[in-house]
Amino acid sequence: MKYKTFDEYEKHARKVLGKGDSILASYIFRTFSLRISYFIYKNFPNTDPNDITTLSILIVLISGIFFLSPSPIYWIIGSLGYFIFHIFDCVDGEVARSLNKSSNFGAIYDGLVHQYANPIRILFPGIGIYLYFNNLLFLALTLYVTVAVIVTDDIIVFSRRILKSSSIIREVNEKHYFSGSIKITKIFFGFEGYTISLILSSILDLIIFIFVGYLFVFRVILILIVFLSYLIVHFKFLYRFYRFVKKNR
Repeated sequence: MKYKTFDEYEKHARKVLGKGDSILASYIFRTFSLRISYFIYKNFPNTDPNDITTLSILIVLISGIFFLSPSPIYWIIGSLGYFIFHIFDCVDGEVARSLNKSSNFGAIYDGLVHQYANPIRILFPGIGIYLYFNNLLFLALTLYVTVAVIVTDDIIVFSRRILKSSSIIREVNEKHYFSGSIKITKIFFGFEGYTISLILSSILDLIIFIFVGYLFVFRVILILIVFLSYLIVHFKFLYRFYRFVKKNR
């Protein structure tokens, strides 16, 4: 399909790709991504969407390094890197469909990137707080939550692709859980909301540091809330998965 104007491109992309978007993805990330993908569509038609996917995971890895510093400024930079990741996470799919370059490999590759990007975005901020406070208990908590995110995502993949069933996923959604975190609302505790919260908490900590001198206040509170939410859902998810497997032996 040929698109003559951006409005035509945006309308079709939102109709095809935006059905499962969260509020944040729809009103923030796609607002940026559609303009980028349209620019690529018009000017670089030979672009491989998988290259954009590769770029997105590199952005996550580079951004994570900034969280190893206690400075709120570096955390703001790292959080903005996570923000850019969400944008390019939308761009690769938009480019693939607009240029008719969708493939099974691309879908699997994009899924693998998410498998690694999600725990990485949990791991680096947690290690950054550990390095500042030198608290082994917090390090242990960080590593456990990181593994919990990986295990929960693996269960989702196993349920969808191996068991050929999405009933456990529906059950979790019906109980108001989202992507391994408590759905207090997915605006705040999905990975997209987590990124926005990181930016805001880092800005608040920068203000507090300037006027009071304390480095970590809101960032620690945010990470602890996120960790707690993931732990609760992780154990509930494991229990539901156990019930599902036991019922369907």
